[in-house]
Amino acid sequence: RAIRKSSARDQKPASAGVLRLTLQRDLYKLAVNSEPEGAQVYLDGFAIGTTPLVAEVDPWDTHTLRLERLGRRPWEKILAAGEREKQVHAELKKREAGDEE
Repeated sequence: RAIRKSSARDQKPASAGVLRLTLQRDLYKLAVNSEPEGAQVYLDGFAIGTTPLVAEVDPWDTHTLRLERLGRRPWEKILAAGEREKQVHAELKKREAGDEE
């Protein structure tokens, strides 16, 4: 028995049987509001804008949402993996004398 080695002439072009798929991330929209408005919004430590805003969030990861505004105490919430909150409203309380930065 002879084993035949394939040569370049025996090969078909790859494009003949290639299936191309475009994958999209599974994201959901989260509306972020605050009282007062105009708070800086951070998602996982990255600034993404000021309130009010709509952010796209990956539901398969846990995220930290943080809001900050001058003269107000920071506000923070953990967005648990698998949850798909539609809206978050943060009440930013006034800083008092002696509050930590």
